Amino acid sequence: MRNLTPLPPNVDPQGFLVADAYASGVPRWRLQTKELVTPSRGIRIARANERDLELLGRLHTAVTPRCAVSHVTAALLWSMPLPIYLEEEGTTD
Repeated sequence: MRNLTPLPPNVDPQGFLVADAYASGVPRWRLQTKELVTPSRGIRIARANERDLELLGRLHTAVTPRCAVSHVTAALLWSMPLPIYLEEEGTTD
């Protein structure tokens, strides 16, 4: 097992784009450690932030051209009232 080296200061350990990490010299093996989760291709987030909708929305819109946060996710981010079944859908594991 390798000792984990800290991520460079310009790579936010809470969540970042893989392309930014590579540009900062982060090796591929460092992006595949257990402390990071891959919610989508090109995105890594800290395991503790797995349910952070704001962070996930920001990263998805940064990595994917013409991407937008919409529907239930947008309503949850804006704290809009939703039917109970939709609130539960957006917050369950």
